[in-house]
Amino acid sequence: MPPRPVMLAGLLGAAVGVPYVVDQADTWNVAPQAATAPGEPQLSAPVAAPAITVSDVAMPNSPGDQFYVSRAPLEGLPTYSLAEVLRIDVNKEWVYHRWARKSTGLSDVDLFGIRVPLVSGTRMTDVAGSLTYYFNRTGQADKIRLVGKTADTTELVNLLVQRYGFRPAPPRVAGEQLYQVRENNQVLSELRTWPESVLWATSPHDSFSLELEINRPGSGRYVKYPLPQLAAVEKPATSPPPPGLLGEEAKGPPQPVLPAESVVPSTENGTASSNAAKSSAPKDASAPKKQPVPQLRWPS
Repeated sequence: MPPRPVMLAGLLGAAVGVPYVVDQADTWNVAPQAATAPGEPQLSAPVAAPAITVSDVAMPNSPGDQFYVSRAPLEGLPTYSLAEVLRIDVNKEWVYHRWARKSTGLSDVDLFGIRVPLVSGTRMTDVAGSLTYYFNRTGQADKIRLVGKTADTTELVNLLVQRYGFRPAPPRVAGEQLYQVRENNQVLSELRTWPESVLWATSPHDSFSLELEINRPGSGRYVKYPLPQLAAVEKPATSPPPPGLLGEEAKGPPQPVLPAESVVPSTENGTASSNAAKSSAPKDASAPKKQPVPQLRWPS
């Protein structure tokens, strides 16, 4: 039996150490060993998740940002092809849910337009540009308009020929391609493509420009062509007459001067009248003629 002082020291150490061990047991990373049958694989202990700090969390730039996050990029989902977007049977909600940025209203007062950016892909036959849907008062799509550029128009032309019945037409300008759909002797839909003035091998996607307009059959809407712009003809400014042409000469060619009565003095009434005095006096046919005054002679 140990001495009494040793027993007291052991009891004192147990009274202090046991509560400390029990208190720190939760902080020890001790993985329990699961019981497994012989021949079964041993399961490894679960790995603790890494601690997340405040700097690793993306904080919103402004209040409410986390509620309006959209997964769609500005130009639409990358899986959109020309066959998916060139549809006349869509509604406004279909457009709203597929593009993050939209321009609404536009200039047509009879239709409600929604314009969105379009990038159908990175292939040579894909198109990049702006796509506009026009809806009538009942919410039905009446018109689709596409303006963009591409490197190869083959896929777009084949889609329009098979889906909407586009047919080649004589181009209005040399060098362009023209495809149309006619209804009631009017152009219902039209596709125009033409090469750029400068073609670069380093940027083939900008080789061709295109304009497409599709109107719904039976809507009564047809392709409208812009009126030709008439060039204003400027009227040449009238130059002032030369300094030498003054008075009657500036008005026109000179007029001949007819001679008047002779300037010889007249003995009538004993007065002499000049040519200028007689010519300046107005002549009145109704005025009575003057009678000669009798001359009195004294007898000699």
